[in-house]
Amino acid sequence: MAAQKDLKKDKKDIKLQNIEFVGIVREVHSGDSLTIQSTKTNNIARFFLTHVRAPKVGTNDTQDKPYAFESKEFLRKKLIGQQVEVKFEYEKTVKVAKSWEDDSEATEKQMNFCTVFYQGQNINLQLIQEGYAEFNFARTEEEKSQYHDELKTASEEAAKKKKGLHSTKNIPLHRFNDISRLKNKPKLLEHFNSLKSKARLTGVVELVISGGIYKVRVNEEPYSILVLLSGVRCLPPDSNIPEYTTWSSKALDFAKNNLLQRDVEIQLERMDNKGKFHATVLVNKQNYASQLLSQGLCFTFGKAKHTTEYEAIEKEVQAAKKGLFGSNKINIESLRGQNFDVDQKNVKAISGSIQAKLSELINTDEFYIQENSRIAVLDKMEKELDDFDLEAYPKLQQPVQPGTPCVALFSGDNNYYRGKIVKKRNDNKYEVFFIDYGFYDSVHIDDMCKLPEKWAPIQPFAIKLGLAYCVGLHDKHPLAVESDETFKELAWGKKIHLSYKYEDNGVKYVIVQDAANTPLNQTINFQLLKKGLVRLDEGVALPEELQAWQEEQDFAKEKKIGLWAYDEQENDD
Repeated sequence: MAAQKDLKKDKKDIKLQNIEFVGIVREVHSGDSLTIQSTKTNNIARFFLTHVRAPKVGTNDTQDKPYAFESKEFLRKKLIGQQVEVKFEYEKTVKVAKSWEDDSEATEKQMNFCTVFYQGQNINLQLIQEGYAEFNFARTEEEKSQYHDELKTASEEAAKKKKGLHSTKNIPLHRFNDISRLKNKPKLLEHFNSLKSKARLTGVVELVISGGIYKVRVNEEPYSILVLLSGVRCLPPDSNIPEYTTWSSKALDFAKNNLLQRDVEIQLERMDNKGKFHATVLVNKQNYASQLLSQGLCFTFGKAKHTTEYEAIEKEVQAAKKGLFGSNKINIESLRGQNFDVDQKNVKAISGSIQAKLSELINTDEFYIQENSRIAVLDKMEKELDDFDLEAYPKLQQPVQPGTPCVALFSGDNNYYRGKIVKKRNDNKYEVFFIDYGFYDSVHIDDMCKLPEKWAPIQPFAIKLGLAYCVGLHDKHPLAVESDETFKELAWGKKIHLSYKYEDNGVKYVIVQDAANTPLNQTINFQLLKKGLVRLDEGVALPEELQAWQEEQDFAKEKKIGLWAYDEQENDD
């Protein structure tokens, strides 16, 4: 199969250009090839350096040729992101066919050749003088640059001095292990902890995958790692939501222009349960996530080391309606509510209270409520959805990405409601979360459509909550159903008062009362605790005024009430 990758070239058609322009170096591909964007026209193209032949950079299947790394690094360190003067000398059209194809199947490829100047210095000449590239003789008069003889002389001098690739000394080898491809999580965690223990971790961004995901070549170890910006998220491209694709592309372009091939410092924070490395990235000693956020190209997401700083920036950007925050077709709060990896508690005290009704109970650790103050707006939307004509709106295009908003048919009552895609179930069915109620359902692709624009700006009516200071029973516990049913009996169909106590990884935790003045030993939290149907959360400090709850749990434990009648393994399984 290796032979199939070989290319054969036909005769070249040469077109003289002799154009001079100023541009910005956007990417260095090798020691003789780079991408440059014109500062005047913004046109962007790949160029090859005239009369320069650098060692070939390897692929996933092949190694670099000797001095390929040094040659490319020379250009990267000197030119990436810098303004240069370009003498575009000629373009050459080459017919290229794969080795198994006939000449009639060959495709044409245009190659642009130029001489680059940076701060008055001829870069083509410097590469050859330092022994990072060989001199490439002109084959025709049209291909001959005005610097031809000077470059030829420089090459001869570099060979005499045995510089770089002309040297007879040991050839430097550079091999980097791409650990982002590892499937062995324990081994990946071992690498993560080793890198995190470094006093300082630096590297080079080799690849920008999206606005917030990058592949970084580490300097301190021979590794390449996949890094996700911690505490923020960029919108994903989505064929069903043009606005997502627009802002995803803007974030990607910003990263390519400001981060690609830059020297960075990496401050690793955590490895999530999917093996991804979450980190703060510093470029020129500046927090890159803060820069991205200040442009309105991402939003705060989850908890991270710099969350407080990010939230302050986001507040300013929201007020200015900058970037994606200026679009009324993007519901940031709904995006922020999507599931994300949670490895540790990030408890933050909050306050306030609302009147509400219970709309869905998944379990005592996850239930949904609707605020009484917004019920009238929800009722209006429900009446409109009663007469909803699915065929009048555009269908979703497969594959549908998680988080895509939609209107979908709920099998429980055969009515249409607002929802968002959670994940794909099979070829034609998706798990949908109905954002105004809190329930889930598996919905056929033919029974959903794109969310009408008039409903996109309306915040979801269902608010996800958990019982403050309490931990519920796992789904397979013998008392799980009884615990959930008891909660329902105490709260379903009633107007309840909810007092916010703290937030943990995006979920707010509350004390549930019949009324604002309900004594703390009569709240729903306490009643479930008393019956041994929940237990206190050891990861959250219990306030002094709730110490009676600890005493009640101790009593239930002593008398083996509820869950305490079961062994520890059953309760923790």
